[in-house]
Amino acid sequence: MTVDLEIRMEDHLLSWKLFCMNVGKVVRSSHIQGVAIDVVERCCGHLLAIVLMGRALKEVNDVSIWKHASHALCVCPTSQMKDSILFNALAFICEQLGSKTNCVKHCALNMDKEGMDKVHLIQRWIKDGLIGTVGEGEVIVEDLLNAFLLESSQNGVSVRMRDEIREELGNLFGPKLNPPVLNLGGKGLTMPPNDEAWEEAGEICLMNNELFELPDSPNCPQLRALLLQANPFLTVIPHLFFEHMTSLQILDLSHTRIKFLPKSLFKLFKLRNFFLRGCELFMKVPPEVGELSNLEVLDFEGTEIISLPMDVGKLSKLTCLKLSFYGEDKDERKNNRSTTIIPHNVIGKLLQLEELSIDVNPDDERWNGTVKNIIKEVCSLKELKVLKLYLPEIVLLNDFMWNEIPFLSLSRFSFMVGGHLKRIISRLPRETTFEFKKQKRCLKYVNGEDIPVEIKEVLQHATALFLDRHLTLTKLSEFGIENMKKLEVCVLGECKEIQTLVDGAEINKQEDNARDVNEDTVLGSLQYLSIHYMKNLRSFWKGPVQKGCLSSLKSLALHTCPQLTTIFTLDLLENLNILEELVIENCPKIISLVTHELPAEEIQLCSIDHLPKLKKISLHYMHELISISSGLCIAPKVEWMSFYGCPNLKTLSPMDVSSSNLKGIIGEVDWWNELTWNVQKENLDSIFVPVKGVTELMNQIAEIGDQLQH
Repeated sequence: MTVDLEIRMEDHLLSWKLFCMNVGKVVRSSHIQGVAIDVVERCCGHLLAIVLMGRALKEVNDVSIWKHASHALCVCPTSQMKDSILFNALAFICEQLGSKTNCVKHCALNMDKEGMDKVHLIQRWIKDGLIGTVGEGEVIVEDLLNAFLLESSQNGVSVRMRDEIREELGNLFGPKLNPPVLNLGGKGLTMPPNDEAWEEAGEICLMNNELFELPDSPNCPQLRALLLQANPFLTVIPHLFFEHMTSLQILDLSHTRIKFLPKSLFKLFKLRNFFLRGCELFMKVPPEVGELSNLEVLDFEGTEIISLPMDVGKLSKLTCLKLSFYGEDKDERKNNRSTTIIPHNVIGKLLQLEELSIDVNPDDERWNGTVKNIIKEVCSLKELKVLKLYLPEIVLLNDFMWNEIPFLSLSRFSFMVGGHLKRIISRLPRETTFEFKKQKRCLKYVNGEDIPVEIKEVLQHATALFLDRHLTLTKLSEFGIENMKKLEVCVLGECKEIQTLVDGAEINKQEDNARDVNEDTVLGSLQYLSIHYMKNLRSFWKGPVQKGCLSSLKSLALHTCPQLTTIFTLDLLENLNILEELVIENCPKIISLVTHELPAEEIQLCSIDHLPKLKKISLHYMHELISISSGLCIAPKVEWMSFYGCPNLKTLSPMDVSSSNLKGIIGEVDWWNELTWNVQKENLDSIFVPVKGVTELMNQIAEIGDQLQH
């Protein structure tokens, strides 16, 4: 390469490296390299455009296509786009995709911000005539993921589209559609568009605005989709609002503050998808909903509805039904008019259901008299693949087995089992709850006693376990290691008798009694472990540590364990080679994260870097902590460290802060100034981030989490 070329590369080094990571080996070709640098330069440092162009040109050896890509990035769009570089990049990519562009267009114009189940997306493509088979759809989804036009979420169950990509694709496709798309999402609007705009549009996107009102009766003969979600000031929909929307197929009113649905809505006989998620003031479902005979998706998750009308049983085309019963009508309760949540045989009539979610206020006694019949009806749904249900008694799990509905027939399930009292405020961090809920097969066992056989059987198929206030369990391993082979997420909270997570000696006994137990897979799939308010927890692991135990663990959090004294032993450290995040809070008896008896001379000879992938360490309210690693070298690639309420941690050694990747150390100013140093403090002052209080600390920790996520 010429000197001039080297200088140009140096000016765009970050962009160039990012592009090379995504485009692959083809960029090394001499006939490609010069044009490749032109492509990167014309992205003008727009990192998302660089990634997209890199993915689009991967394995492309035709220099003419590369030149076309370079030229395409310079084209000025006909209308004023907010982001012309990204617009041009997407225009080029869609041109290269050919017929797959129709699927991209469908995602941009129909997919929710939160994403869509991959199976449902492919089924929608088939119904809309975009593809012919499920196999074809799976290939296209994979291609769009590789192109970075879609992103995987919920452990691969769902896919979503980045907001920036969705917006620019809306600009790209909107003018070409007949009728056109009116894309005004996220514009901060307080008033709706004028009547003429409603009349011409085939789709209107008004989500993420601040609308207070809607027009009385807009004339929208061509309108197919109306997206009004996330307008928190929208409280009323005019009575005749839907009167002239006879073509409407998709309606999203989620996360608004509406209480009632107007009568005109129930004349939308072509409506297929109706979303009312997160409308906490919505309590009563009108019986007229049964007139929407073409409904396929009815989503009332996160509402406060009191009961379901019998007329829902008329919706024979429903494939997805999500309900949330948290409302309470005091007049109905007083007069005993509402005796059941879901009338008999409503669910049983919905034979096309593929997904059913029923969320219930655990304090609602009506559910106890309803749930047994609901289970029988659920067991008659042959197409069901996704199920979320609250089972107040363990014995109800047997009803699934007696009706020969194996858990393996469900691609996803979420069961909360056991008597449960609703809490006004959850004591668990939001990210912990999110991590649990996004798993494919979730089991939450509440207020349990002993080790029921039914729980063990479900646990064999679960990928996530949440033990909340178990009353008698002393070790997690009492559930049987052979029953936890598929666990990826485990959350333990307020289990007052638990003293250790796993007893290695107990594992050996289980191996003697069960030949199929493999010591290399003891919790070998577990990736996320979060432990909270465990008043008698003494040690994280007790006894011998088998090779491979916890070898997939990426995140470990220990909160409020007042008796905990031992976290890591040397044997356990050797298994934690991919741990990325460590959070320990309010564990006052911990002296060091690592417990060992190695003499000083052996520690000096030890050349192993333990926890080689650890990026984030948070240590808060650990009053007895005097050392992080007891002289061992840990976390050579740590990026963020946070300390708060650790008065006895008075020294940071080279073993503790050896990482050249360190971006920040968060802590109290007084603590920082009083530290004794065995390293060059001047090198660290520039990355020290002072905090004044707990709120500021939590905000900074959250920001760091977002950075690591990206």
